Amino acid sequence: MSMETTEQTRKTLSIDAPDVFTSVPLQLNVLLIEDSVVDAKTLTGIAGKCQYHNFQFNRVASLAEARERLASPTYDIIVCDLGLPDSKGIDTLLQVREHSRDIPILVLTGDNEFILGVELLKSGAQEYLVKGTFNSDTLERCVRYAIERHKSAENLQQMVDSLVEANDRYETSHSMLEEVNGLLREEIESRKEIEAALRNAQARSRVLFEEAPVPLWELDCSRTLALFNKTRSTGVADLGEFFKTNPSEVVRCVSLMSTLDINFAALTLFGAASKSELGDKFLMTFTEESFNAVIDCLVLLSQREPVIQTETTVRKLDGQETSILMQWSIAEGHEEDLSRVIFSPIDISERKNIEQQLLQAQKLESIGQLAAGIAHEINTPTQYVSDNTFFLQKAFGGMLKAINSLKDTFENAIEGPLDDEQIKQTKKSLKKAKLDYLSKQVPRALEQSLEGLDRIATIVAAMKEFSHPSEGEKAHVDLGKAIEGTVTVARNEWKYVAEVVTEFDPELPPVPCLRDEFNQVILNTVVNAAHAIADKLGEGASEKGTITINTHLTPPWAEIRISDTGTGIPEKVREKIFDPFFTTKGVGKGTGQGLAISHSVVVDKHQGEIDVESTMGQGTTFIIRLPLEAKGGDK
Repeated sequence: MSMETTEQTRKTLSIDAPDVFTSVPLQLNVLLIEDSVVDAKTLTGIAGKCQYHNFQFNRVASLAEARERLASPTYDIIVCDLGLPDSKGIDTLLQVREHSRDIPILVLTGDNEFILGVELLKSGAQEYLVKGTFNSDTLERCVRYAIERHKSAENLQQMVDSLVEANDRYETSHSMLEEVNGLLREEIESRKEIEAALRNAQARSRVLFEEAPVPLWELDCSRTLALFNKTRSTGVADLGEFFKTNPSEVVRCVSLMSTLDINFAALTLFGAASKSELGDKFLMTFTEESFNAVIDCLVLLSQREPVIQTETTVRKLDGQETSILMQWSIAEGHEEDLSRVIFSPIDISERKNIEQQLLQAQKLESIGQLAAGIAHEINTPTQYVSDNTFFLQKAFGGMLKAINSLKDTFENAIEGPLDDEQIKQTKKSLKKAKLDYLSKQVPRALEQSLEGLDRIATIVAAMKEFSHPSEGEKAHVDLGKAIEGTVTVARNEWKYVAEVVTEFDPELPPVPCLRDEFNQVILNTVVNAAHAIADKLGEGASEKGTITINTHLTPPWAEIRISDTGTGIPEKVREKIFDPFFTTKGVGKGTGQGLAISHSVVVDKHQGEIDVESTMGQGTTFIIRLPLEAKGGDK
């Protein structure tokens, strides 16, 4: 291109295309990361129709090739497809971004999902285009926007450098003043363009906020932070505990937050007609439980935790309560004063209902599995009680005949001398009654019958204790007694393969928990232990394994350890054992729900912990920790 042509192009740009940014070169060296030859040709064809810029494409077809090219970056911009042979989705963008911090990225995607676009911009892309929906003008504008946004920070620094240089030139030579002024004008224009781009970005951000499918509530928490700092200065170390023990302070603390904006999804969740209505009734949306949860989250925010989430309940404007996942995050640039915090209350009531249905299904499944075993456990003592009763009935008949014979002999002896025949008949009756034999066997039969009845009573009491509903309210439970009852109910599951050893800490006080759901956790773990031991021993084994259950007082926790001498859990699957529907058992033996439900009961409903320790070939230990005191908001 001749100098005359270049000058003519510059004039055309300045007259016909006032929106072209001065920091974007006309000749653009582009790294195109695209495995599809068809898509690459389509893009280069569109680029060839661009009016103001010439694109020099350097195409690679994989992420590995892209890394090699980026080892010595000489590119003005990267155009990247998300679906590559060796990388897929957002991960592709993240890896390209890692190797090209100084180069703007324009993403090509075939997905027109709004949420994906948000995720791309959050993950480091400067702009994105949906395949099949853009032309040369759109491509050229998006490329300029991407490069300009990337260079905005550099331009600001360049402006400062240019001002310093201008000042130096002014002091050294007045003749260069016009040139310096020209540079200043260029920089001012650049700044205006940057500010315009920033306004556009802010407008797009506001659109994303309003149209987001999840509820978003933008809050100013700076006054709450000031209250926290003032309270700390008085010597209060535990802010959460201080506010929770002073209910009026909790309300005051939350009321200091002011609403900046609310999106449509939040209005829908709370049933509000307008932003002003929901903002005015902000305090009415919190229950006693959620007030305490908000305090916990705000304390963590004041400690500069970037994102906090917890489950709680809120109240809609019609008074109906619903379960939510409460998420809090600090907007970038507002970490010091918390003047812009995003509160996202996500409705999880449907998920909670499904979890409750799964728990009920697990209970019914457990009862179904245990029914035959419990029937067998009751049938055995019932059988020998029945046999002994029949024996006692027969023995009593013989003894009654002997007694009647003795009675007749005694009455005859009173009236006069006995004849030989009567004495002979009495001796015969006594001999037939086998009194010596019965004197030994009857007490033994009675003792066995009492033992059988006691065993039946124990099983029935354990079953009643196991199935007793907690109705969603926590009560102080003797963990040792609850565990003993559950082990009794499940006896038929383990008695053929293991011995159960229990050791309960006498210092452990009653612990607040949901009795029936805690029993379900113990049952799931004991049954799993029995199955693991059975798998290790194999069929027809004469020896047995051992299931050991201990409780310990380890403030602030009550700790339960359930150990077995089974097969152990492979290390590669230990991280998955609490996932729903994951199981290592054969088809028909496991649903994959037992440990998932146990995790939900311990962690979500009791704010406790559940961990596992396992050695292949030696066995597994599950450690369950429950708080000694109910958390704030718990019933």
